[in-house]
Amino acid sequence: MNLRHCAWRGCLALLVFAALEAGANAATHSQVCHSQSWAPLVSDLTATLIAATKPSYWSPPLGILAAVAFYDPFVETNLTGVPSTYVKASGSNFLAPLTTPRAVHKWALDPAVPTNQLQDSDLGRVGSCTKSFTATIMAMLISQRKQYKAAGSLVWKTLQWNTTLNDLFPTYKYNTSSMRAINIRNILNHQAGFDNYPQYTVSGATLRAQRQSYTQQLLAAQLKTGIATGSMFYSNAGYIVASHIIEFVANATWEDLVRNWIFTPLGLSSGGFGPIGKNGWNNVTYGHFQGYKTNASYIAYYGQTNGWDAPVGDIHLTAADHSKWAIWHLRMASPTSPAPITCPTGASWLPPCITRFDFAQLHAKPPVPVGGSSSYAMGWLPGSPAWTPSAATVNTTGGQWHNGAVWGWYSEQWYLPAMNMALTVITNHHRRNHTDNSTIMPVDLVTDMLRAISTKYRLPTCPSSTPTFNNFTYALPSPLGSSTCAAASNFTHQARCRANPNYVSSSYSISDVVKTYNYYQDCTYWCVKTANCLAWSFRAASPEGSRCYWVLQYTRMGRRSLADGAGAEGGQQAGADAAEAVEGAAVRRGLPERRLLQTGNASDPVDCTGAAEGYVTGLVRRYSMPFLTQRGLGGAVPYNNANQGAPCLNSSVDCMKLCLQSYSPAAGGPTRCTGWSYNASLRKCFLFNGTVSLRSEPYAPHCVLTSGTVSPCPGALVG
Repeated sequence: MNLRHCAWRGCLALLVFAALEAGANAATHSQVCHSQSWAPLVSDLTATLIAATKPSYWSPPLGILAAVAFYDPFVETNLTGVPSTYVKASGSNFLAPLTTPRAVHKWALDPAVPTNQLQDSDLGRVGSCTKSFTATIMAMLISQRKQYKAAGSLVWKTLQWNTTLNDLFPTYKYNTSSMRAINIRNILNHQAGFDNYPQYTVSGATLRAQRQSYTQQLLAAQLKTGIATGSMFYSNAGYIVASHIIEFVANATWEDLVRNWIFTPLGLSSGGFGPIGKNGWNNVTYGHFQGYKTNASYIAYYGQTNGWDAPVGDIHLTAADHSKWAIWHLRMASPTSPAPITCPTGASWLPPCITRFDFAQLHAKPPVPVGGSSSYAMGWLPGSPAWTPSAATVNTTGGQWHNGAVWGWYSEQWYLPAMNMALTVITNHHRRNHTDNSTIMPVDLVTDMLRAISTKYRLPTCPSSTPTFNNFTYALPSPLGSSTCAAASNFTHQARCRANPNYVSSSYSISDVVKTYNYYQDCTYWCVKTANCLAWSFRAASPEGSRCYWVLQYTRMGRRSLADGAGAEGGQQAGADAAEAVEGAAVRRGLPERRLLQTGNASDPVDCTGAAEGYVTGLVRRYSMPFLTQRGLGGAVPYNNANQGAPCLNSSVDCMKLCLQSYSPAAGGPTRCTGWSYNASLRKCFLFNGTVSLRSEPYAPHCVLTSGTVSPCPGALVG
């Protein structure tokens, strides 16, 4: 582990420290840590969502599967052995009224029975979002510098982005010779000129043979558009060609490659191909089509497809696994990407290795001629969503997405690098246009859901600049000789601290003392070093010359010897009238009873509220400082995080210093900050008051904290 928080040497000399991370089940840290998994996602949004948008829908919607995942660049670059991505929340909902006929996700079952409704763990078909899987397999082959040998050739070649169809299949029949120059990049960018989805009668006993049959018929047909003109013509057929290239070069089926190179290493255990389950099963999910125009009933469809066209758009998986897929792409395409510069080749290559360059190709706007307008990458489309609530709420800069539809299913996958967030939504219904009865994909419902979950689950963000405050400096060893205690002072201009004349205590007395230091640094330093100095003020241009003023605190007691463990050398005079006489070194050792100074309270010994032109002043505070690791503040709730309002700071040291000078409104007056946690992933500083305690916590993303508690040095005056 490498935590780069404490560059300032004094940070270990002020507070109890702990580096911590709240784990997935530590719900008590919800206001400080943001990585709890499997929080309710859709259920707590349904009422608001449907109430706000249902009247605008053509027909009542059915079910929703949705998930949101996050990436933590700080964990990526500072911790080892800790996953940097996680699924924040995943859920399902059954949106249609229970009285709607056949509005159920399972075949011919009563929708009023909860277990017959859409479940969080149910599978959904993602349609053309599958293209991102196909393109990624191609990038893996290129990153491992996979070798191939064309039919009739004795030469082995290396697969590259500019490898052409003629390089791969020189013996195939092409409609025009120019088609031989179509390369892999053209195909995946939808700039090969192929028609969208021409239908052919395919032959062959295996899926590989059938994809080859389709590809050969497509290449023999006329192109729909020009090649690499800079304008995209969306072609499902092109991705069948891509899958044929993949299978030819890898000598394996597309399904096996996706399963072994993506599903297994990325933990997408629910991933599969084609329709879900078997036709007529009652325990699997189905797509639905609305019956007719205004008829509110839906008809369930198993949705049989051709197995050979699965690379175009027929993967199924859970919403949680779908979001894992999207957040993996965000992570690998980010500036902190763990993608290597090179991957091992041959038998040494292991999935899912893709080089940084090749991963960038998957998400890059394609090179286009002057006047070209294409922005489609490879299974991803760069663009800002129409559903964003506002730029201030959800920053969509650099966002990429894809959608898909197949047999009554509709899905969208998004990743937003500026938010380190990925979102996926799958719904199991298509509706009808009330005018012409045409099929409508429920984009409006999905848009509303994306807007709702991106707003609800977004992480707090910080500006590039952070606020400044009066730092506590002069972290010094304790004047009492303890190795676990230190002292510090802050600085305030145009103010002077004085002994509070209204302060009354049976145990303490205070007084103002004039010192003869010429520089405020000396005034501060020696006050910090003096055990009973609570505050200092300095004025350089007074009529009497430079002046240093201290507020000193004394213990009221009778004469007692050091043998009692109670007094100073030779004892102390009783009462406040004799206190100043023993201001020296004797008083600065081992005074008995001590209390915390709560600045701002009416009964405080020190009053620093009055304006005083030309003065600089500061309070002195002394704290214990044992160093602890992997500790957090348990279930304590920060007092400064209303509406995610905890301040943004640049380091844990700044958060520590803010705690030293921060106060929270409370009954009877201000309450002193007694603990702090700095979330390095979010650059947020959380402050606590009252009784707080440290406890062990595991490490995880978006909650790597440096935490500390404030406590008095044993036997020392605490300012």
